[in-house]
Amino acid sequence: MDFTVGSADVVLNYAVPIMGLESGEMEGAIVGRLSAFSLSEITDKTGYGKEGYGYIIDGDGTVIAHPNQEFILEQFNPIREAEEDSSLKAMSKQYESILSEKSGIGRYSYDGDNFYVGFAPIEGTDWTYIMAGYEDEVLESIPGMQLGLMI
Repeated sequence: MDFTVGSADVVLNYAVPIMGLESGEMEGAIVGRLSAFSLSEITDKTGYGKEGYGYIIDGDGTVIAHPNQEFILEQFNPIREAEEDSSLKAMSKQYESILSEKSGIGRYSYDGDNFYVGFAPIEGTDWTYIMAGYEDEVLESIPGMQLGLMI
């Protein structure tokens, strides 16, 4: 699967092999093309808390599904863009960790907001699914837990 940026649209191209029943070898392929926003329709239904969200990055750190469609259209990659924009350094460092660690948790700041993220690879691709939660929402249950422990 890959993304193509055309003059008017960003699309997701994919192919699935057709295997011969007797030979077990590939005899053809089914090729498809979807709007790149089709992945966002799936990830938009996920997120942590009321404000958090899910998104997908490819093996280079480029955003390929996100609630902010501009990220998809511009093929936003904070690793590359941090070279020109120092405000993206924390996000870039976290994306590099995501790509090297494959799964886990982390945190970063972006555009004045602090996020906690959980991430895991998407099997059969070099993509990573990331669930982002705003720091305030993630930490809001701590006082209640502390009180419960004290009681």
